Amino acid sequence: MTKVYVLQKERILRHTVVFTVLLSLLLAFFQPFTAKAAGGIELSTAYPGITVKAGETVSVNLDLENTSGSSFDASLSAVSMPEGWEGYFSGGGKQVSKVHASSGETVTGVTFQLTVPKDAAEGTYQVQLNAAADSGISDTAGLEFTISENEYGQSSF
Repeated sequence: MTKVYVLQKERILRHTVVFTVLLSLLLAFFQPFTAKAAGGIELSTAYPGITVKAGETVSVNLDLENTSGSSFDASLSAVSMPEGWEGYFSGGGKQVSKVHASSGETVTGVTFQLTVPKDAAEGTYQVQLNAAADSGISDTAGLEFTISENEYGQSSF
Protein backbone atom coordinates (compact mmCIF):
# COMPACT_ATOMS: atom_id res chain seq x y z
CA MET A 1 0.00 0.00 0.00
CA THR A 2 2.88 2.35 0.71
CA LYS A 3 4.21 1.74 -2.79
CA VAL A 4 0.83 2.68 -4.31
CA TYR A 5 0.69 5.81 -2.17
CA VAL A 6 4.21 6.89 -3.27
CA LEU A 7 3.36 6.29 -6.94
CA GLN A 8 0.17 8.34 -6.66
CA LYS A 9 2.04 11.14 -4.90
CA GLU A 10 4.69 11.19 -7.68
CA ARG A 11 1.97 11.25 -10.34
CA ILE A 12 0.18 14.15 -8.64
CA LEU A 13 3.48 16.02 -8.31
CA ARG A 14 4.26 15.53 -12.05
CA HIS A 15 0.79 16.76 -13.01
CA THR A 16 1.19 19.79 -10.76
CA VAL A 17 4.54 20.67 -12.32
CA VAL A 18 3.19 20.28 -15.87
CA PHE A 19 0.11 22.35 -15.01
CA THR A 20 2.25 25.11 -13.43
CA VAL A 21 4.56 25.29 -16.46
CA LEU A 22 1.63 25.43 -18.91
CA LEU A 23 -0.14 28.09 -16.85
CA SER A 24 3.04 30.19 -16.70
CA LEU A 25 3.48 29.96 -20.47
CA LEU A 26 -0.13 30.95 -21.09
CA LEU A 27 0.11 33.93 -18.76
CA ALA A 28 3.36 35.06 -20.39
CA PHE A 29 1.84 34.71 -23.87
CA PHE A 30 -1.27 36.75 -23.07
CA GLN A 31 0.53 39.42 -21.06
CA PRO A 32 0.18 42.83 -22.77
CA PHE A 33 3.46 44.04 -24.25
CA THR A 34 4.39 47.70 -24.39
CA ALA A 35 7.60 48.75 -26.10
CA LYS A 36 9.49 51.59 -24.45
CA ALA A 37 12.60 53.40 -25.53
CA ALA A 38 15.73 52.09 -23.91
CA GLY A 39 16.71 54.25 -20.96
CA GLY A 40 13.27 55.66 -20.26
CA ILE A 41 12.98 58.59 -22.66
CA GLU A 42 11.18 58.77 -26.00
CA LEU A 43 11.04 61.74 -28.37
CA SER A 44 8.38 61.32 -31.06
CA THR A 45 5.91 62.97 -33.41
CA ALA A 46 2.69 61.70 -34.91
CA TYR A 47 3.84 62.89 -38.37
CA PRO A 48 7.47 61.92 -39.07
CA GLY A 49 7.07 62.38 -42.86
CA ILE A 50 5.89 65.77 -44.14
CA THR A 51 5.60 67.30 -47.62
CA VAL A 52 6.62 70.98 -47.77
CA LYS A 53 7.40 73.65 -50.35
CA ALA A 54 10.67 75.53 -50.73
CA GLY A 55 10.56 78.69 -48.59
CA GLU A 56 7.89 77.30 -46.28
CA THR A 57 8.04 77.36 -42.47
CA VAL A 58 6.52 74.28 -40.84
CA SER A 59 5.72 73.44 -37.20
CA VAL A 60 6.22 69.85 -36.02
CA ASN A 61 4.51 68.94 -32.74
CA LEU A 62 6.64 66.72 -30.51
CA ASP A 63 5.96 64.46 -27.53
CA LEU A 64 8.57 63.63 -24.89
CA GLU A 65 7.73 60.58 -22.79
CA ASN A 66 9.53 59.93 -19.49
CA THR A 67 9.54 56.28 -18.42
CA SER A 68 12.81 56.53 -16.47
CA GLY A 69 11.24 56.42 -13.01
CA SER A 70 12.49 59.88 -12.03
CA SER A 71 12.00 63.47 -13.15
CA PHE A 72 14.54 65.15 -15.42
CA ASP A 73 15.25 68.17 -17.60
CA ALA A 74 15.98 67.17 -21.20
CA SER A 75 18.13 69.32 -23.48
CA LEU A 76 16.72 69.61 -27.00
CA SER A 77 18.87 69.82 -30.11
CA ALA A 78 18.81 69.35 -33.86
CA VAL A 79 21.69 66.91 -34.40
CA SER A 80 21.48 66.93 -38.18
CA MET A 81 19.73 69.19 -40.66
CA PRO A 82 20.35 69.99 -44.34
CA GLU A 83 22.70 72.90 -44.98
CA GLY A 84 20.89 76.24 -45.13
CA TRP A 85 17.81 75.00 -43.25
CA GLU A 86 16.94 76.72 -39.97
CA GLY A 87 15.06 75.39 -36.99
CA TYR A 88 14.38 75.88 -33.30
CA PHE A 89 12.26 74.39 -30.51
CA SER A 90 9.38 76.30 -28.97
CA GLY A 91 7.00 75.81 -26.09
CA GLY A 92 4.61 78.11 -24.28
CA GLY A 93 5.02 80.72 -27.01
CA LYS A 94 8.80 81.00 -26.44
CA GLN A 95 11.95 79.51 -27.92
CA VAL A 96 13.14 76.72 -25.58
CA SER A 97 16.27 74.60 -25.21
CA LYS A 98 15.15 72.29 -22.36
CA VAL A 99 11.95 70.53 -21.28
CA HIS A 100 11.09 69.29 -17.79
CA ALA A 101 9.44 65.85 -17.62
CA SER A 102 8.13 64.38 -14.37
CA SER A 103 8.31 60.62 -13.88
CA GLY A 104 5.66 58.87 -15.98
CA GLU A 105 4.73 62.08 -17.81
CA THR A 106 4.39 62.66 -21.54
CA VAL A 107 5.18 66.29 -22.29
CA THR A 108 3.19 67.73 -25.19
CA GLY A 109 3.19 71.28 -26.48
CA VAL A 110 6.80 71.27 -27.64
CA THR A 111 7.18 72.22 -31.29
CA PHE A 112 10.08 72.21 -33.72
CA GLN A 113 9.84 75.22 -36.04
CA LEU A 114 11.60 74.55 -39.35
CA THR A 115 12.23 76.97 -42.22
CA VAL A 116 13.07 75.45 -45.60
CA PRO A 117 15.26 77.69 -47.81
CA LYS A 118 13.53 79.31 -50.78
CA ASP A 119 16.10 77.81 -53.15
CA ALA A 120 15.84 74.23 -51.82
CA ALA A 121 15.59 71.68 -54.62
CA GLU A 122 12.81 69.12 -54.82
CA GLY A 123 13.70 65.91 -53.04
CA THR A 124 13.61 64.16 -49.68
CA TYR A 125 15.60 65.49 -46.73
CA GLN A 126 16.29 64.14 -43.24
CA VAL A 127 16.29 66.04 -39.93
CA GLN A 128 17.36 64.38 -36.66
CA LEU A 129 16.16 65.83 -33.34
CA ASN A 130 17.49 64.77 -29.95
CA ALA A 131 16.37 64.98 -26.32
CA ALA A 132 19.02 64.21 -23.69
CA ALA A 133 18.75 64.20 -19.89
CA ASP A 134 21.70 65.01 -17.61
CA SER A 135 21.66 61.37 -16.44
CA GLY A 136 22.86 60.30 -19.90
CA ILE A 137 19.61 58.89 -21.27
CA SER A 138 18.56 60.23 -24.66
CA ASP A 139 16.46 59.55 -27.73
CA THR A 140 16.56 60.75 -31.31
CA ALA A 141 13.53 61.35 -33.54
CA GLY A 142 14.02 61.19 -37.29
CA LEU A 143 11.92 63.45 -39.52
CA GLU A 144 11.64 63.24 -43.30
CA PHE A 145 10.70 66.28 -45.36
CA THR A 146 9.81 65.97 -49.03
CA ILE A 147 10.01 69.18 -51.01
CA SER A 148 7.47 69.23 -53.79
CA GLU A 149 6.07 72.00 -55.97
CA ASN A 150 2.71 70.19 -56.31
CA GLU A 151 -0.21 71.57 -54.32
CA TYR A 152 -1.11 69.50 -51.28
CA GLY A 153 -3.52 66.73 -52.21
CA GLN A 154 -2.49 66.71 -55.89
CA SER A 155 -1.20 63.59 -57.56
CA SER A 156 1.05 63.24 -60.56
CA PHE A 157 -0.18 59.99 -62.16
